[in-house]
Amino acid sequence: MHLLYKVCRADNPQALCSDFKSVFNVEKRSHEVVQADAANDMNLFLLNTNDVNRQLPEKNGATRLWLAAEQGHVEAAREIIQHPQIDPNKVRLSSKTTPLFIAAYYGHDAVVATILSHADVDVNLGSMDTGASPLFMAAQEGREGVVEILLGHRHINVNEATRKGVTPLCKAAQLGQEHVVKILLATGDINVNHVAEDGTTAASTATAHGHLAIIEMLEAHSVRAAVSSSTPESF
Repeated sequence: MHLLYKVCRADNPQALCSDFKSVFNVEKRSHEVVQADAANDMNLFLLNTNDVNRQLPEKNGATRLWLAAEQGHVEAAREIIQHPQIDPNKVRLSSKTTPLFIAAYYGHDAVVATILSHADVDVNLGSMDTGASPLFMAAQEGREGVVEILLGHRHINVNEATRKGVTPLCKAAQLGQEHVVKILLATGDINVNHVAEDGTTAASTATAHGHLAIIEMLEAHSVRAAVSSSTPESF
């Protein structure tokens, strides 16, 4: 059966999942109960483990902090982040990504803030393979709240680029994430003229994709920067 036909004929999620032989699980617990259960489970784990940073084989090498970050279990994350031996930057083996990376990707604002509260967290460390930072992923996915939280960290590098030289601003401009672009442009250290490995800039990629509002924001920012640099300092 053709994929498009399957999608079109499915009048509810269960029907579509049945076509693909997937199990459609509906969470019947309230958000509060889910969070409380996750926190209790984390406390049990902390009481019975000798390695708080263990990369669990049954979870493709994810740590318990990584799993809490992925699932948005903020109370569980708060419990484990306080452990004296916790490594907030320990990656999941299968994806080579940090807990902060996955929390930023899914837009779990409170978990992001919780991980950032640890003194040893590397705010710019995300994917070991692609070089994408947590800020890059938040910008890509349009997670405005996460972007603002990350930018509030004193060690954030707003221009941290991927292995291919793409910055968060370039990615947000490419995908038409207008609000994210606005937030990034408001930072004092943003480099709007950064050139990626393929020769593109935030302006050129926004132009190529027809994101007019972003083009206007970038042009206005460049004008303000030019005026500011040409204005003599007063003493």
